[in-house]
Amino acid sequence: MKWGIVVYFSAVVIGVGVMAWQRGQLRELAVEESRLLGERGAILETEVFGPEDGGAGGSGVEVNVRGGGDGESAAGGAGGFEVSAWVSRYAEKGDEMFKDEEAALATIGELSGATPAQLGEVYAGLEELSHEGRDEIMMVVLALMAREDAERALDLAVVHDEGMDFFMAGLITPALEWWREHPDDAEAWFRRNEEAGNFDSLESNDLEDLEMMRLAGRAAADPAGFELGELGNPTKYTKLSSTLERLDSLLDTQERQIEFAERMAGLDEESASTVLHSWGEILAQRRSFREGVELAVALGDEERFDPIRFEVAAGSGGASKQERMNWYLSEAEGREREVRIYNLIGEWTKNDFNGTGIFLRDLPASPDRDRAVRAFAMTIADAEPPSAVDWAMDIGDEEMRGELLGRLYRKWAEYDRRAADGYFTDSGIDVVGACLPGE
Repeated sequence: MKWGIVVYFSAVVIGVGVMAWQRGQLRELAVEESRLLGERGAILETEVFGPEDGGAGGSGVEVNVRGGGDGESAAGGAGGFEVSAWVSRYAEKGDEMFKDEEAALATIGELSGATPAQLGEVYAGLEELSHEGRDEIMMVVLALMAREDAERALDLAVVHDEGMDFFMAGLITPALEWWREHPDDAEAWFRRNEEAGNFDSLESNDLEDLEMMRLAGRAAADPAGFELGELGNPTKYTKLSSTLERLDSLLDTQERQIEFAERMAGLDEESASTVLHSWGEILAQRRSFREGVELAVALGDEERFDPIRFEVAAGSGGASKQERMNWYLSEAEGREREVRIYNLIGEWTKNDFNGTGIFLRDLPASPDRDRAVRAFAMTIADAEPPSAVDWAMDIGDEEMRGELLGRLYRKWAEYDRRAADGYFTDSGIDVVGACLPGE
C-alpha cells in the first residue's frame, strides 16, 4: 500500500473510500468492517478516511486529560507517544486529522504505538470533547487497547452512553480470546460489573450479546467440562447462531473442535441436533470443504455427528455439488442413502434453486439421479407445481415416476383441482390409471 503503515491488531478500525461521507455511513461501515475484519485476526492495513470538509473542532480548546494510572503516562512513553499532545491536536483540528488517506494512516499509526495505559488517557481526553466523529475514534482507541488489555477496554465500553453494541464490533475477538485464555478473570469481570449495576442501562440485545460472548468464551476455555445445556436450549437464547459464530473463532484447532462436538453431542437429542446443525453450517461457511471433511472423518461415523456431516456436504463454497454428494453418499446404502439424497437435495434447492436444477439436468441417468430428481420435485411442489410435474416425468424408474406423479397430483388437487386436471391432461398423463394406482 502506498502509505505503507501496517498495524497489527485482531480487531480493526474503519475502512471507507476517499470521498465525502455522512457520519451515519461511517458508523455503519465502522461496525460492519470491524466485525468482519476483526474476526480474521490478521495483519491488516488500516484505512481510516474522514470528510473532505474538515472537522468540528475549534482552536484553543482546553483538554483535561484524566485516567491512566499504571504504565506510561501522558508525559511520553512507547515510541515517544505523548497523550496530551495527541488529544490537544485532535481537539484543535478534529476530523482534519482524518481528512485523507495519508493523514488518517499517520494518525492511527501514532495511536498504535501507545501503551494500554496511554490509550486509556487518550480515551478519557476524548470524553471531554464533543466532536462529531469522536465516538468513531474512541472505537479505534478501544480496539487498539484490547490487543493487550481486553479487561480495561471492556470496562470503558460497558459504561459508554452509546451502549455496547457499537463498541463490541471492535472488541469481540480480543474479548473472546481473553475469556478463553483467562476464564476466571473474565468471569470475575462479568460478575463484578453485574453486581455494580453496570449492565442495568444496557439495551436488552446488548446484554444478551454479552451473555452470548461469555458462554462462547467459557465453552472454548473448557469444552469438555463446561455444562452447556443453557447454550443448547434454543428457546432460552434466540441468538444461538451468533454465539456459535463467536465460539467457532476460538475453536482454532481440530482437537478443540472435536472436544466441543463431543460435548454438544451429549446434550439431549433435540438440543444436540440444533446446536450441531447450527455449528456445522458455520463450519461450512468459514472453512474449506477439505477442512470440513477432515473434521468429519476425525469425529468418526457415529450417528450423533450426522448433523455436522450433513452441513459440510450441504455447503456451497470450495467444491462442486458432485464432489460434495459423492463424499456424503460414499458409505451410505439402502434407505440411509435415499434419506441422505432427499435431505441434501432439499437443502440445496432451498438455497440455490437454479443451481440445483442445472446440477440435476446434467447428471447421467442412474438410480441416484432418480432419487435426487424426486427430492427436487417434492421440494418445489408447493411453489411450482407445474415444474414439479415436469421434473417427475424425467425420472427413469417407471414405478417411482408413477408414485411421485400421484403424490404431486393429490397435493395440487387439494387446493386447485381444475388446474391440476388441466395440466396433467395437457401433459398426456393418465391421472386415473398409471398416476393413481389403486384408486
